[in-house]
Amino acid sequence: KGETSAAKLRQLIAKTIAAAPLARVDYVEIRAADSLAKVRTASQGTVIALAVFFGKTRLIDNFEL
Repeated sequence: KGETSAAKLRQLIAKTIAAAPLARVDYVEIRAADSLAKVRTASQGTVIALAVFFGKTRLIDNFEL
């Protein structure tokens, strides 16, 4: 029952990760799981995908809400 705005969530996730030493956010995307279309509101079944550099290492992950 927290934040559901995709734009605000992207900003919050990027800001949180960027606070870590050596972290540089490449991208944070919030998409519909079935089509990967952009969404305005995150809900169950929404996918959050991101890539972050820590130094020279690029980590990529995604998870479904």
